[in-house]
Formats: sequence, C-alpha cells, structure tokens
Amino acid sequence: MSIPDHHLQSLQAAPQIVAPNTSTRYAARMMHDSHVGALIVIDDEKRPIGIVTDRDLTLHVLTNGLDPEKTTVGDCMSAPPIVLPRSADLSLASTLMRRHGVRRLPIVDDDGKLVGVITADDMVLLLGRELSELSAAVQRGFALELSGHTTSASIFGKE
Repeated sequence: MSIPDHHLQSLQAAPQIVAPNTSTRYAARMMHDSHVGALIVIDDEKRPIGIVTDRDLTLHVLTNGLDPEKTTVGDCMSAPPIVLPRSADLSLASTLMRRHGVRRLPIVDDDGKLVGVITADDMVLLLGRELSELSAAVQRGFALELSGHTTSASIFGKE
C-alpha cells in the first residue's frame, strides 16, 4: 500500500530540520518547543545527512560532560540516515525500520531532497485508518447481503 500524499500531510507538518553546525543546546530547545524527539540534519541543498534524537543528545553530550553550546548536532547525529523514496510504500518503510532499528525515516524526492518524514507512530495511524476503512467496507457488504440487495456476478457477467 503506497503512502498517499494527503495522509503524509495530515500526519506531520514540515519536518523539523537543523544544520550540522547547530549547537546541541539549540537543538534540544527546538525539540522541546516543537514537541518532537528528533531533528533531520540537512545540507545546504536540503538533502538529509543525518538524524539527531533526544537520546543522541543525552548520550553524547550529558554522559560525556560536553558543553552543549560548543557541541554541534553534527558531532552526535546518526549518519547517514536511512531514507525512504517518496514513491515507496508502507511495506518498504516498515522493512527499513525493522532492518535498521530506526523509528523515523526522512522521505526524499528523486533529487534526494527532504520532503517529509514518517515515524513508526505515523505508520500505526496509517495502518489503523486502512483497517478502519476495510472494516467499514466489509460491514457495508454484510448489510447489503442481509438486505437482499446484492447481485451475484462473475467474470462472465451476472449469474
């Protein structure tokens, strides 16, 4: 099942991005203010070059006693990021997340530029919507069968 653009837009606004030379203090403040657990690190051409999570900041900066003003996102980001082509489907997203042990995938266009991000939480929501739509269709089918308003059809026409 492909990831429709309208689903991606409804799941998350523009991904939160930073440059690799951003201080970890500023990155932590961005995460706090935006209520996100990760930032996509991009280059000058808006291509994702890494991801930094709140856990990365904690493990790298705090546990090593580093100065968050002098330590940059580039010092502690996970790179290169595992990216998802815009044309990919949920199956590939799920496979990549499992295979690489990640919860977030930057979505890129054909030029490798960042166009979005999908998270494991987003996928649960998308799958929940799909299952809900499928359930509603099955219930409509049962209702039609019970009311006697269904017609039998085959590849040869009506039976």
